[in-house]
Amino acid sequence: MSDILDLFVTRIYCATLNKFDNEINPSELEATCFSIAHDDEAGQKWCEENDYAGYTSYASLDDLPWRFPIFNDLVKSLDQHVAAFAEELQFDLGSNPLTLNGLWVNILPEGGIHLAIFIQILQLVEQLMFLCQKEQVRSNLRTPDCQ
Repeated sequence: MSDILDLFVTRIYCATLNKFDNEINPSELEATCFSIAHDDEAGQKWCEENDYAGYTSYASLDDLPWRFPIFNDLVKSLDQHVAAFAEELQFDLGSNPLTLNGLWVNILPEGGIHLAIFIQILQLVEQLMFLCQKEQVRSNLRTPDCQ
């Protein structure tokens, strides 16, 4: 009999935004984002002071679903997608469903990147590599018992 090891398995959820009969119009969402960027003077000031190549509402608006109905609809849709994925992953959440706790607008020029997210990903990879190295040392590089 052989041993089969699953290493670094990544389940990726893919679905259309309107899968659950939510009517979110992408053109309306885009227009709303550009309108926010145009009107949000505090966000524009933060971007300028922090050399942010584009616009983000991250430091200025934390209540988009309350301010703009389309963002409220977006939260409802995303909550349904997260719940479906959590169920597929067989998460035991008990009476504590996963909830969205932050939503903001980023508008970047062509070729622009959101470094904060990139840095978070690098930190997660670094932590994962550390855990793997720690496990290798602990197991003295054991291999599966193949017969």
